[in-house]
Amino acid sequence: MEIEYFYIHLAVTLLYFLLVRRKENAWQAGAEAILVLCLPVIGFFSLLTWHMVSDLKGYRKVREENLVKINPPSARGRMTYQSDIMSLPDMQLMGDEHLKRRLFRTIITQEVVDNPEILREAVHDEDREISYYAVSLITARAENITSAIFELEKKLRQERDSEKEAELLETYAGKLQEFIRGGYGDENQREERKKDLLKVLEKLADKLPEKPVYREESIRLAISLQDFDHAEALLTLAGEKGRSSETFLRLSLELAIARRDREGTLSAIRRLKAFPGRLSPESLTAIRYWGGAA
Repeated sequence: MEIEYFYIHLAVTLLYFLLVRRKENAWQAGAEAILVLCLPVIGFFSLLTWHMVSDLKGYRKVREENLVKINPPSARGRMTYQSDIMSLPDMQLMGDEHLKRRLFRTIITQEVVDNPEILREAVHDEDREISYYAVSLITARAENITSAIFELEKKLRQERDSEKEAELLETYAGKLQEFIRGGYGDENQREERKKDLLKVLEKLADKLPEKPVYREESIRLAISLQDFDHAEALLTLAGEKGRSSETFLRLSLELAIARRDREGTLSAIRRLKAFPGRLSPESLTAIRYWGGAA
């Protein structure tokens, strides 16, 4: 009879451990299981009562509230990640795997669109579940973005309305930038997408001259692609009015620096210094750093 009771008590202890393990870490669940094993009946009901009171009073949430902000009931209990409270590297040092995974999923949901670096860091996490989840998300997002790019390319080939084409080009440019910044595909694919983006930005600059940002970005992209002659041609294409603005003067400086053209750099610095208007902090910083004998 005593042996049967022992086996029943052992089974109850194991069941208790498995139930607690779903909410707590292994150390906590193991310590409570030892108490249940050493204190038959009393230990089990005491700890069970403590868990019920903790859930009712919300004591269990105290630890999580130090890391995250709990959403109101309308949010169905989802946690809101706050990067000023916990960074991804700090989260990776946590010992509680269940809370760590929960926080990671919250981070992914909120920040991956603006900060794809989080996914790339998570790929190398020691927790296989987090690493696998990150790889799966990267693959899924790459497929979704690639599919959206192909769909936009198809629509652009068929579109004849100039205004609608401009809207599609803006959306297309955004998707190309998302693909490049997200680090999706291999290096050759990203390089090809940069060239596609350059063509799109040039078209947008022609179609929407009231938005000089497209001309500026096309010049910066040509410089980053080390297509310096093309960047110079784009600067010339901007016209005398554009070339005399502070932004295009600074772009001339960026191009000269990229070319390692000392004379061109000093010339661009002198033109910036002679600019009649008030210079931006970026231009002032460039003058102080690259000014030299200009």
